[in-house]
Amino acid sequence: MCSEGYGPHISFVLLLLLGYRTYVALTYIGFNIVGFVVNLWVLYVVAPLLFAPAVKKKFSKLYLQKMRHFARHAVGK
Repeated sequence: MCSEGYGPHISFVLLLLLGYRTYVALTYIGFNIVGFVVNLWVLYVVAPLLFAPAVKKKFSKLYLQKMRHFARHAVGK
């Protein structure tokens, strides 16, 4: 940008804006890096749950009896 004809104050303002924009850009890049690292950590924690074969839960006998009872009465037997 040309600052001729506007006096020395314009170049000072442009220099300040350049510093501000650099600060904003570096802050933005920093937050993106932090977000990327957090996403990798979440993937590391969740991936075993996503890709693991289905785990069969062992139920107590009382729970299974109640479920059988409910299933019999739900179909009208």
